[in-house]
Amino acid sequence: MLEWTVRTHCKEYELGGSFSILLFFFKLPNVPDDPSKWPLDSHYIGAFHAMVDYPPEEGNEDRFISGFVHINEPILKRSPQQSPPSNALKVEHVVPFLKKNLYWGVMKVRTRELLPILLATIAHSRRQADGTVPDLSSFPSLEVMVMATPLTFYPGSEYPEAGEPVLYPEITRGKPGEAKD
Repeated sequence: MLEWTVRTHCKEYELGGSFSILLFFFKLPNVPDDPSKWPLDSHYIGAFHAMVDYPPEEGNEDRFISGFVHINEPILKRSPQQSPPSNALKVEHVVPFLKKNLYWGVMKVRTRELLPILLATIAHSRRQADGTVPDLSSFPSLEVMVMATPLTFYPGSEYPEAGEPVLYPEITRGKPGEAKD
């Protein structure tokens, strides 16, 4: 079995404050124009939230941070290859599906507004944050990478053993924030 994950990697202070990177299946034109409704949209699959205390301490201006969003469940819900479920997570099905359907957006938020975003994301309730959406060209350090980690279940073990993750940079190639080789 494979555990599919999206890793976001970026400079912590590049946007000048707290932000969220929201992931979607299907292009942003298919999700609401109002970014405050993004976490409630049916195309939304997860997010990385960065609470950034700005300005940075001296020497930390170029510090990078990473976030991970596990996407097996959304793949199983939306992949055309659903029967049996184990087939839906195979490389030959997931890679073309994600190349075509994985998109992301970035929303700036004030730190005090991040908690309602997190709560709305978890509870799927209305939120009042008024985050602005930066042009992704103003976020050149952003890198979105998809990886698959093989999981092996051994007899008698309670949890699977994780193998070495395999990176799939071709999935995000050609999109803003594409994986860097």
